Amino acid sequence: MEPESIEPQLAVIRSSRSLALKAIYEISFNESQDLLFHRDQVLPRHSNGMRFCAFEETGQELMQEIYYSVGGGFILREGESSRPNSLPPVRYPFSSGADLLRLGEEHGLPFWKISLENEKCWRDEQVIRAYVERIWAVMQECVERGL
Repeated sequence: MEPESIEPQLAVIRSSRSLALKAIYEISFNESQDLLFHRDQVLPRHSNGMRFCAFEETGQELMQEIYYSVGGGFILREGESSRPNSLPPVRYPFSSGADLLRLGEEHGLPFWKISLENEKCWRDEQVIRAYVERIWAVMQECVERGL
């Protein structure tokens, strides 16, 4: 989905007060009632998560899914592994900022170099750098659009 298509789609949803699910089934949607941001709540697996719930007209919950944005453009569903078992282990494993800083001190490396070395366990450096450049370009476009 192209970012410039989002606002027109939101305008249609807001004016029609409905959502087309998979372009097959239409449901009523009242943004102020149906889209709730609980900024005071954090989901257990990651701070950047969203819970989606579907309810019957009677209010009974039909389904619930939790998704996490874990960085690098990756979205994981609750219960999915963040690293497929088929990938080789990284050179400098860490699970927190404190671990990353400790590794940097132990090996005399800046944190970006540790991250790059870890990524190189899975991809060619040229591919990594091209992907980072693409992310940077998208970020720049977002800033430009925002201005």
